[in-house]
Amino acid sequence: MKRRVIKSQNQRDAGLIDFVTEQKEGLCKLMKKTGSKKTSAEHVHDIRVAVRRLRVALWLAKRESETPRFRSLSGALRDTGKVLGKLRQLDVAIGDAKSYLLPVSDLKARQKKVRHEVALALTPQLGDFLEKELGRFLSHLRRQGGTKGRKGASELHDLAHAQRGRVPVAKEEFHQFRIFIKKVRYAIEAFGYPPGPVKVLHDRLGKAHDLEVLQQLVGKNNAIKRDEDRYLRRAAKLAKPVLRFACERLVAAAERLP
Repeated sequence: MKRRVIKSQNQRDAGLIDFVTEQKEGLCKLMKKTGSKKTSAEHVHDIRVAVRRLRVALWLAKRESETPRFRSLSGALRDTGKVLGKLRQLDVAIGDAKSYLLPVSDLKARQKKVRHEVALALTPQLGDFLEKELGRFLSHLRRQGGTKGRKGASELHDLAHAQRGRVPVAKEEFHQFRIFIKKVRYAIEAFGYPPGPVKVLHDRLGKAHDLEVLQQLVGKNNAIKRDEDRYLRRAAKLAKPVLRFACERLVAAAERLP
């Protein structure tokens, strides 16, 4: 599901409304197509990305004191993301394993089991619930005039600025850094800006993580480990300029928000 970039100033003034509306419409449409027994990998990925974006939009909105917690919606999005994440990892792992000429029969057996879990999770009832709760969330945003987002933008800016002085070096540090960059990317998109190099860094960190997961599933492998380390080195080189770019976008967002 490609994110449409908001261009006009009037659209930007709407804050999170356009972003949440687009993600809600896309997610609900996708949820209505999950009736078949075999949901495609692309379909799963699109739902998962919409869920990620909506979770970040909720996080941004909840930085404002007048925003309700929306706990039921947050929990449903979190749980949906988890089960879809398991299937996405196996879909990617099977593709990667084939590229390294590794056997995939065990991975496919796991994939079949998780596909069943996904089919049980993506029910029409869940789709109806998400549509209703996201409608409530949008109603709140409209009442608040878009719910600014200034506090969330400022908070992420401060974290990104601090991170520039201590770019991850150890492999263990990259996991939390990847999660942070993911939040920054979707926040920048939510404010109507293209993510630019933030997406590139996110993709490289994601690829390194995919290769780490693959080794957890099939065992340590020198060729996979070399490629994982290569992606991490490339990510480390990008980190400072990308964080600088992110800070500029987040400052711009905070300055124009009411």
